Amino acid sequence: MFAYWRLNEKGPGVLEPLLPLEEKAYGIERQRVLSNGGPGGKVELALRAVPTRPIVILTAMNAGRCEARSFVTISGESALLSNVYVKLSGLRMDYVLLLGLSADRRRVVREKLTR
Repeated sequence: MFAYWRLNEKGPGVLEPLLPLEEKAYGIERQRVLSNGGPGGKVELALRAVPTRPIVILTAMNAGRCEARSFVTISGESALLSNVYVKLSGLRMDYVLLLGLSADRRRVVREKLTR
């Protein structure tokens, strides 16, 4: 896996790699394959910005397409990750806001992480 920026303001599917300075702050700290084979797999990774909060990504085939779902602990519970917002001041991170759905998919969970 690798980190990149989605440039939605330039159009759908427009991507840009992280710059070397951005990679040091927002790239992938570590990753490992937890399971592989069959119709899907499971990977765990940690971002440099929040290395103590690993993300587990499950992949599976669905109607002939590969789908991925990401799970992370948000406010003390496992949640389906839906959004990560990083508030910056120049090159310094002020906070990271994690948003997701609870395991039962009935509640939105959120947590603000600061350094």
